[in-house]
Amino acid sequence: MQQMRDIAELQRQRAQLTAEGVAAEGAVTVVVNADNIVVATRFDADSSDLDLEELAQAVTAAAQKAAAAVAEKSRELAAPVVEARGRLPKLSELLPGLPDIQEHIPVAPPAPLTEPAPPELPVDVDVREVRDSGGAAAAPMEFTDVENPDESQGSEVADSSW
Repeated sequence: MQQMRDIAELQRQRAQLTAEGVAAEGAVTVVVNADNIVVATRFDADSSDLDLEELAQAVTAAAQKAAAAVAEKSRELAAPVVEARGRLPKLSELLPGLPDIQEHIPVAPPAPLTEPAPPELPVDVDVREVRDSGGAAAAPMEFTDVENPDESQGSEVADSSW
């Protein structure tokens, strides 16, 4: 029961974590919470010296630094519980012949820190082509109940008979 109280306290402390990342020699500061949500962005006076591209890169770099810092704080906070769990016997050690489940859990690859590339369009696709909701090429629209204006009436948009 004490272990559950310890985990609950750990979760409470983790929820309070924040970290900041600084970029462009201090011109940009980003603060994230424990869930890597940006909670503050600050620009100092030197940020006005940056063009928009440099400012965007600085904000991205600061956010990535902040996310890495809060992840490290989370790991440090959880270290005692992780170490205690590591000292517990595995189920496969208690029941001989049972496979070790940990060996079968896949390890997620790290997410990239770069902007995704735009999707590539096949060379033979006209980007103006109309698609239906399923992604298949849709037939062009045809309007059959359209009145053609009589050329002899002039080119006025409004009709006085309205």
